[in-house]
Amino acid sequence: MSLSRIKVAGLALLAVISGTLAGFGCTRAPISTLPFVPPSYYAAVEVQADELLGAYFEPDWGNAQAASKAYDNLTFVFKHVTVSQYMLGTIRCQALLGGAVAALKPGDIIDVAGVNRGMIADKPEWLSFNGCIFPPSGSVNLPAPGAPSFVPSY
Repeated sequence: MSLSRIKVAGLALLAVISGTLAGFGCTRAPISTLPFVPPSYYAAVEVQADELLGAYFEPDWGNAQAASKAYDNLTFVFKHVTVSQYMLGTIRCQALLGGAVAALKPGDIIDVAGVNRGMIADKPEWLSFNGCIFPPSGSVNLPAPGAPSFVPSY
């Protein structure tokens, strides 16, 4: 078989394969990509927002100074958060990727992960986060198995 016949046969085979795959819908199916997750976020500490806030501000046992030393600059993940209009208006979570907050809609159920930057001077009893990501709830396995647990202690 000559080289030109091999090329023609190869091109014909590619055309048949492409046509067959298109017939099965392979070219029409949307490509699903997982959101970008910094590798260090897989070691995030899973916590409920009220638990973390309590470590800083709970009148009976919270200690803002001790909590700041223990929890500032750690990565946390909040699971199964329902986005609300109030949350969108008051979010203090600097997104890792531009446009991420604008893409959120009230009623979305998301996980939120980011680096705790601690208390906000002008907003008593609030915490600030940087590098936040907002994947659909359960779409990314955060934290990874074996990551530390949140146990309020100083």
